[in-house]
Amino acid sequence: LVFVLACQLGLTLGVALTLATLGVLLRDLSNLVPAVLMALVLTSPVLYPLSNVPELLRDLFWLNPLTAFAEAYHILLLTNNVPGLWHGAGMLAWAGGALLTGRWVYGHVAGDLPDLI
Repeated sequence: LVFVLACQLGLTLGVALTLATLGVLLRDLSNLVPAVLMALVLTSPVLYPLSNVPELLRDLFWLNPLTAFAEAYHILLLTNNVPGLWHGAGMLAWAGGALLTGRWVYGHVAGDLPDLI
């Protein structure tokens, strides 16, 4: 559970850093974010197990960053088992990618932020 929470924290921090930095540059981004987040939540298996998704669409669902986390929580909390290595690798990849993206975006814009605010 600690690993899943740490990965989720990394994903959240990376996405927040990216969106906060881009939000200064693109003021209309604040109107787009709620719609994108709602779409991500509705297309991730939060309220239903991934096994209920048709076979043809399951691989597509793994492109959603919330799927790995939702499945890991399902496995941990509902079946009292440990998620597999692929779940951990997926969560770590999404968290690391989000943190690296956030750091990259902030690094490229940090010098201009005081002038833009």
